[in-house]
Amino acid sequence: MAISSYEHKMEAVCFNIRNIRVRMNYSQTYLAAQLAISQNAYSKIELGYTKITLERLFEIAELIKHRSIRVAPRKKIYKINFILVPSGI
Repeated sequence: MAISSYEHKMEAVCFNIRNIRVRMNYSQTYLAAQLAISQNAYSKIELGYTKITLERLFEIAELIKHRSIRVAPRKKIYKINFILVPSGI
């Protein structure tokens, strides 16, 4: 069975979240605690076993202080850009 474009993009998102986390020297345990989930649940997000919601993606982006996350392989680049607005606006 061929991987769909959606699955391929989600795989790229998870891979890039992990790379950013590692570059920032954050552990899975730390980010999991900040998200109020277990380390195992966070690991499943990075591995792509758990489908990530848009809300969770925004939460992770805010924690890793990234305004964009690459969502495709290197040759064809798309970025999801985040506009982080202070709460209460």
